[in-house]
Amino acid sequence: MGFQTNYNVGGVIDLIRQFPYPLFPKKTIPFVKGFSIDVPAKSGLYQIEYKPDVEVEFVGISVACSGYREKDFWELTVNGEKLFETIYTKELPESHSLGAGFSTVFPVPLGSSILFDFHNDSRTSKTVWINMKFLR
Repeated sequence: MGFQTNYNVGGVIDLIRQFPYPLFPKKTIPFVKGFSIDVPAKSGLYQIEYKPDVEVEFVGISVACSGYREKDFWELTVNGEKLFETIYTKELPESHSLGAGFSTVFPVPLGSSILFDFHNDSRTSKTVWINMKFLR
């Protein structure tokens, strides 16, 4: 028993492939890089810098904390371009993707710098876990 499929040239798949980059990714292999920051009970900026060793496409980020306070927030900057600004922590972990319903990506050339900034304005100790999501 088997089945047959047909692919109509000029169909929806061909239309999607015509989306301008970066609305449709060029990379195909998923890659997630995880980090953690031990934040002391001191007000300040706590930063992680990541430089991928290959060209990648950034697709999203997940952030969780061992303790949440109203004043704490985080930001993400790629090559000087701020992609996430003043994102306050919530009582549950959160995940953000680029685009809504599309596979929007942010190209990250080799040698690029990705900065995750955590602002501990609540002055409470905590651990922050970050997962950066890419295609390579």
